[in-house]
Amino acid sequence: MANISIDNAHGINGPENIFLRNRAELFGILMSPINPSNGQIFIGNDITNTASGKGNFGIYGTGQ
Repeated sequence: MANISIDNAHGINGPENIFLRNRAELFGILMSPINPSNGQIFIGNDITNTASGKGNFGIYGTGQ
């Protein structure tokens, strides 16, 4: 998988989706800051690319 992307293109995703043991080999984890999907759960995901501008994560929203 190139990246994990949670957006609101078709409405809010979730809450409480679980992302378990995925490998994001290009851009990492991206979560939309506009109407974020609250309460997402990330466990044991690998972000493997260390090139400039890649292998990052941006997670927005609230919840525990």
